[in-house]
Amino acid sequence: MAKQVGILKITGTVCGLTFYKLDGQYYVRQKTSLNRKRVMRDRRFARSRECMSRFGQASQIAGQVYRKLPAREKQPGLFGRMTGRANRMLFAGASPEMVLQELIDAYLPPVAKAERQGCTSKKTSPGFYYGTRETRAPALLLPYPAPGAVSGNFSNFVWARIP
Repeated sequence: MAKQVGILKITGTVCGLTFYKLDGQYYVRQKTSLNRKRVMRDRRFARSRECMSRFGQASQIAGQVYRKLPAREKQPGLFGRMTGRANRMLFAGASPEMVLQELIDAYLPPVAKAERQGCTSKKTSPGFYYGTRETRAPALLLPYPAPGAVSGNFSNFVWARIP
């Protein structure tokens, strides 16, 4: 990277040279030949397109869970951590349904079914749903860890209805 010197400092692209500011310093470099059309069509970028697709899917899954969090639990960086975790799981071969369930288990607090139905009795049913009174997750048919399954092991799942 060449540094700009002199009184006049510019940013932008002129005659194949790109002028920019980084951390208070002004630099110049050659204009790149890379553009969106090339990335989306060139076979050399096939792996990059796969990664972009997987990351987009991870972001959508993390968004489903993040939107259901109570406002007091949302914090800076949480969505990014959730997306990263989902991306790693998808990369490892987990199905989107398993990733969604894992994020639900990790980030949404389980609440007794009786509380969901407004029951004030101390005796609660053994079933749980995810979310709070303000944010309820819809009923889904998802893979659920079998009794005795090790966390993070995606081979020991059974299908369970989350009301």
